[in-house]
Amino acid sequence: MKNITYGYENRIIYLVIGICFAIFSPLSLLFVPQTVAEIVHYKPEIWHIFVPKSALYLYGVGYLLLVLSMLILFLLYNRKVSITLGVLCIILSVAPFFVASQANTSFSNNSISHTPLFNLQSHTYKWDEIEKINYYKNEEAGVKNEYEIFFRDGYILKLPENGYFNAIKLYFYAKLDEINLEVTEIELN
Repeated sequence: MKNITYGYENRIIYLVIGICFAIFSPLSLLFVPQTVAEIVHYKPEIWHIFVPKSALYLYGVGYLLLVLSMLILFLLYNRKVSITLGVLCIILSVAPFFVASQANTSFSNNSISHTPLFNLQSHTYKWDEIEKINYYKNEEAGVKNEYEIFFRDGYILKLPENGYFNAIKLYFYAKLDEINLEVTEIELN
């Protein structure tokens, strides 16, 4: 006679792991993307590496696939099908994590480098390739101020003024003073 509770006890472990992923995934989005970017793209001369907000959504898709893999293992009774689908979801979760880890913007003494999401090729610009910089100041509550950097080749880079940017703001403005470039402040109401 087959023991039915043994299979259920094994499956409950997958449910617990899935619930843990679901609970801790939103919390890890606060620090994992930035930490991964700093580990993968670190160079001593870089002031800071910024992770775009769109990359956070892609990390969320990766976490969702991990949660889904555990739920499939818990819900499906057919061992071969559930294991195959669960492993497939885990393998598929690698793609969003990898693509999201490549998207970044970094500032250094020599250049500004930007790799957009879904693009593995980086745009690297010297500081003297900047045509102008606009700073959009908004007095509305909840709306972030934003820097818009225009490069000579027509490329435009937008960065929100947040805590990460404030950490390098002195370096940023010192570099702009060095190349005699002023930031144009535009007030939005």
